[in-house]
Amino acid sequence: MHTASDHGQHLSGLAAGPGKRPYIHRRTARWQRGRWRITKWRKRAMWPTQRRALTQANCFHVTSEKELDDVRRLGFSNRVAIIHNGIDLPALGQHIKNPAAPRRLLFLGRVHRLKPLDRLLESWKLLQAKFPDWELTIAGEDDGAISPN
Repeated sequence: MHTASDHGQHLSGLAAGPGKRPYIHRRTARWQRGRWRITKWRKRAMWPTQRRALTQANCFHVTSEKELDDVRRLGFSNRVAIIHNGIDLPALGQHIKNPAAPRRLLFLGRVHRLKPLDRLLESWKLLQAKFPDWELTIAGEDDGAISPN
């Protein structure tokens, strides 16, 4: 069983059970150090149940050394598999269909206050004059960072 939800992993852990089916948990962004400040009362209320289920996981799936650090910082000693997000890149130059079209720098991800988009914008402001044929595109779900609900 492979789960990536922090809301339902306690159910997955119970369903897998000790000595039953293998149970792999995908570490999520909620485990980042800064995320505990957001709705911390909910996280702290659910943490004892979640922690119990997560200690039963046969393995944690993380995508980077930083995520591994988050797992260890929270006190888990379970096995961890670091499996990077893989992408296939086309050969350099093959993707350019119209050389006259502006080039694009793309931020693709959830827009959240914990993601340092302010740094991206500050950096872009410095680079924009040097690279006038480039555009910055920010694409992704707004998690209240731009337009609070």
